[in-house]
Amino acid sequence: MEEILRILASFMIGFVLSSSGSFAQLLTQNPLASASTLGIQAIALLSLIIGFLIEAFFNVGDYIFIGLVIFLVFSSVFFWLSFKSKKFETSFFNQLIIYGIGINLLIGAIYSLLQFVLMNLGVQFPSELWFGSLKFVEMREFLIVLLVFVVFLALSFFKSKELRLFMIGRDFAMNFRQDLHGLEKVIFYVMLICVGVITVLFGVFSFIGLIFPHLLRSLVFFKKDIFNEVFYGGILSGIIFLVLDQLCYHFPVSGAEIPVGMVISVLGPLIFLKVYLKSRSSINSIY
Repeated sequence: MEEILRILASFMIGFVLSSSGSFAQLLTQNPLASASTLGIQAIALLSLIIGFLIEAFFNVGDYIFIGLVIFLVFSSVFFWLSFKSKKFETSFFNQLIIYGIGINLLIGAIYSLLQFVLMNLGVQFPSELWFGSLKFVEMREFLIVLLVFVVFLALSFFKSKELRLFMIGRDFAMNFRQDLHGLEKVIFYVMLICVGVITVLFGVFSFIGLIFPHLLRSLVFFKKDIFNEVFYGGILSGIIFLVLDQLCYHFPVSGAEIPVGMVISVLGPLIFLKVYLKSRSSINSIY
């Protein structure tokens, strides 16, 4: 039963993370955009760290549940206060990516420092959070991921077709249809919540949202239509991520399972560099 839950969860996570990357790169028109470079995963990890500290020092509740609540409240309030009446601009997205990368470095430093300090204090620190893993999938985590997946699947199926104008250019799309501003905010908020929840539950899976969309666009079927990339590409990405996770599960090293997030973190930069160098697109275009 546990392995079945893990297989289903890994497929759904691969779908959400890959499709979120496609949405991010399309809406920002920046090939470097993803949930990771936008800082979403770093904020979720910070919420999880805060939850762990609350549980460790105050002996209150479950740190995953606490971290989940902290992330949902903080991210929702921040998004509402920052973007409720603001129209996104291309320059804003470029700045957001720079801020997101900076947040990643900051949270990484905080994570390493806390790990060092707490381990010296004799507090068992969940070091597996930095590299995502599905070895702790239980029914609670599965049901939450299922809810996230259903929401993101509906978004991908019903809303991605409305974004076809973005394939020509963001400025053209916004001038042609002003109502796309609202859709853009909805997609970013759903992406923020869904990716953040997955990160809180399972840790950081770097580069999936960054490299998988580029790999999909190397095939004409996915490149010619954003719906194909987001929906069918998400399904293919889910299957690939499932296979990677099963390889980690069934082929441990010295009896220890290598987190699939670690494998992706090693292979991701190499694959992205190769794909990006082969691309003839400019830095400001993904198609």
